[in-house]
Amino acid sequence: MGKSNFPNTEIDSLPAEFVTDTIESVQELAALGKITRNSDMDLEFENRVQMIIEFCKIKGMRIGIETLCAGLGITRKELHNWANGVGNVSVRRQEGVKQIKQLIYAFLEQCGMSGRFNPTTYIWLSKNWMQYTDVIKIETDDINERQRPQISAEEIAARYASAEEPEPIDFD
Repeated sequence: MGKSNFPNTEIDSLPAEFVTDTIESVQELAALGKITRNSDMDLEFENRVQMIIEFCKIKGMRIGIETLCAGLGITRKELHNWANGVGNVSVRRQEGVKQIKQLIYAFLEQCGMSGRFNPTTYIWLSKNWMQYTDVIKIETDDINERQRPQISAEEIAARYASAEEPEPIDFD
């Protein structure tokens, strides 16, 4: 039996029709052209985002960051820069990027909360895409209460008063 590299073999098992339809759809989005960071293109950016959302609904595609970027003609890094105002990006564009990312995250949340995703998949996506984290809260009051002596020093001394002292060990 050959060595398996599961993530790569998973791609090989995709149905041919899905592969063809997906590639054609992404190519169709990519052919729309590039939206630049210039604020003169803010309205075109907003219209393009709405068009991409409608395109995904019609094609039955899940919108994601890379699909969005393909339709905008930009890289994921450029989208990140827009969201963070890097490179003289308008506030309007920054807010638009944050809104579409929030829509993508809300979709993922609905998939997870409705049981359409395996819980492990939803947790992984939440941590890796939405920066969710596990937070462990340590109740220090409870620990301090457990560490507090339950009996007094006098009670301890009385309990062991009759105990014999051990013989010292001679190391010579």
